[in-house]
Amino acid sequence: MTMNELNQYQDDKKRLADLLEKHTGIKAKKTIDYIDRFGAGTILAGAIDLCKTEAQRQKLTLLFEFKRAYETVKNNDNKKEYMLDSPDASKEYFKNYFADIADREHVVAAFTNSNHKVITTKHISAGTISSALVDSRDIVREALFCNAVGVVVAHNHPSGLLIASQQDIAMTQTLQNALCPVRVNLNDHIIVGGDNAISLAEDGKLPSPPQSYLSNVAISEKQKSYGFKTKSSSVKEQIALMKKERLSVSKVQSGLELNRNSRLGGDNHVKTK
Repeated sequence: MTMNELNQYQDDKKRLADLLEKHTGIKAKKTIDYIDRFGAGTILAGAIDLCKTEAQRQKLTLLFEFKRAYETVKNNDNKKEYMLDSPDASKEYFKNYFADIADREHVVAAFTNSNHKVITTKHISAGTISSALVDSRDIVREALFCNAVGVVVAHNHPSGLLIASQQDIAMTQTLQNALCPVRVNLNDHIIVGGDNAISLAEDGKLPSPPQSYLSNVAISEKQKSYGFKTKSSSVKEQIALMKKERLSVSKVQSGLELNRNSRLGGDNHVKTK
């Protein structure tokens, strides 16, 4: 590392500390000391050490919330919407959501329509450094309120360990059982640890819906499959397909009519003989 690069880093670090002091009241020297010891990537997680008051902690949290919102909107400027139609899309979405959040476990749910477009994302609960309680009624209520067809639930592991615990899988099953009676699909459960994430659906660990609720399905709008791209045909292709189907039906009917006449002719011949 050259002297210029080293100085520029020190200048940027001081600028960061000054900005934090201006917007939160946290002394710049305290921030610089913290960065030297633990790195800038853990500033929000170390709020308890940096902040003297609750007001400072809230201001620091708001700054990072602004950063996450900015990155999320910027990354989806072209689409103008968020689509959680695959495990990869869901992992990216929640990795960005949980960026810089490592103080404790949080449970979040994204509610989607039949095409997996995100209608809204809600923070469900916050727990301790190693656990969080989830009331499935809260998620069911939110799903019904926004008329959602699907849900992708997610939570973070502050330790960074990307292994679904037995409690994680049990909670997923409980949520699956709660959503099924109201015809809302639990599409995935994402676990985020640091800059990485895993998908229970992708890993084959997403519990199946109870069979009792799968046998009572009536007519419904066709839904896009989670994890697979569906190709929509043009009007011209649909008309061509309809003509082909009508031609096939016509050929079958002609064949049946020919067979019927043949049988009638045979019967008459026997009778007149």
